[in-house]
Amino acid sequence: HVAGLGGAYDATPAMLLVAVAAMLAPPWRAAAALAATWLVAYVGALLLAGLLDERLVALVDDPAEQRMMVAALVKQSLMLALAVVVSQRSWRLRHELFESRRLGRYRLMSPLGQGMNEVWLAWDEDRRREVALKLLRTPGAAEETRARFAREAETVRRLHSPHTVRIHDYGVTDDGFAYLAFEYLRGMDLDVLVRGYGRIEAARALYLMRQVCRGLGVAHGAGIVHRDIKPANLHCGDAAGAEDTVHILDFGVARDLDEPTVTRAGTVMGTPAYMSPEAFAGADLTPESDVYAVGATFYSVLTGVPPFDGRTFDELRGAHLRAPVVPPSLRTDADVPRSLEKVILKCLAKDPAHRYRDAIALGAALDACAADVEPWSRDDAARWWHRARVGRVPPVQSTKERTTEVEVVSLRRDTA
Repeated sequence: HVAGLGGAYDATPAMLLVAVAAMLAPPWRAAAALAATWLVAYVGALLLAGLLDERLVALVDDPAEQRMMVAALVKQSLMLALAVVVSQRSWRLRHELFESRRLGRYRLMSPLGQGMNEVWLAWDEDRRREVALKLLRTPGAAEETRARFAREAETVRRLHSPHTVRIHDYGVTDDGFAYLAFEYLRGMDLDVLVRGYGRIEAARALYLMRQVCRGLGVAHGAGIVHRDIKPANLHCGDAAGAEDTVHILDFGVARDLDEPTVTRAGTVMGTPAYMSPEAFAGADLTPESDVYAVGATFYSVLTGVPPFDGRTFDELRGAHLRAPVVPPSLRTDADVPRSLEKVILKCLAKDPAHRYRDAIALGAALDACAADVEPWSRDDAARWWHRARVGRVPPVQSTKERTTEVEVVSLRRDTA
């Protein structure tokens, strides 16, 4: 017997939530959403209990029981508010710890992003330069995860291209944090660019995607498949004074074609909006798979939306496997030259044999399209970025609703 709403155990679940909030330390918005969900569930449980037991309905008419119920709700609300405060406090302390801590010769300055790993702007005190420091989110992570981290470092070091991000350093700290130090790039990725400023005109999009093909062509020439080409992994910005320079990011799931593969059930991080049909089917990925992703990315930056709509993984899988591609010229009121559209549609062929064999061949096809497109120069790029920095390029409120990017778990072939 625990005395119901007036019992000593009434607030125990909320107290557990406070403890969980302190340990996990999500920011206050996430903690507040969790607390609100908990409170709704608590009230719902009381209402459901009333439906199942008529004696409880009678108790509601008792003033003493009413006071007890109000007291219980107030108690739960206060405990949940405490959980939000504790969570935010813990998050802030952890954040300040990261900002103040050092990893070897690197001093963490500010977060740049968070996904499978955390990325921080850091200061290299030996070389006196800013770097983008990519950290495994959990010290002492699984051996497979750390091996993939090391493999990314080795892969990027093999690629010598002005259009792939350079790696400066790789290591593991004494307390178990594996890290990669990359060159720090100023600008934004293409996903942020399109979301913030709208779709990209054909001339500029061609200028950018030809650079993507040059960088990816180096990888394909070295026998490396990126496997996660998408707007968010293509950075656009200033490099040695040249604006609109593209760098390919995140070779974390790249695969060397010379390495053996094994079939196993595992976690695959991907973006279904840009995955090839064979990726959904669980087949080995090849340079033609990257070509498909480049085509989907080109389509997306031209029109503001990916080639296929879908709110779930299954909807997107069905579309990529079976649905015909709507030509990009029909999804935008901007001019899309016929030759360029033809290249994009060939990239998006369902059968890999009907696509360009690699990024080198795709780059040659895009070079041939240049005569049909108004040229975009470095001067054009410099003017656009200057206008954007001074606020003369108006940001868009939103483009047409873009497909949500999700992480998927699937049966896949992966590197051994």
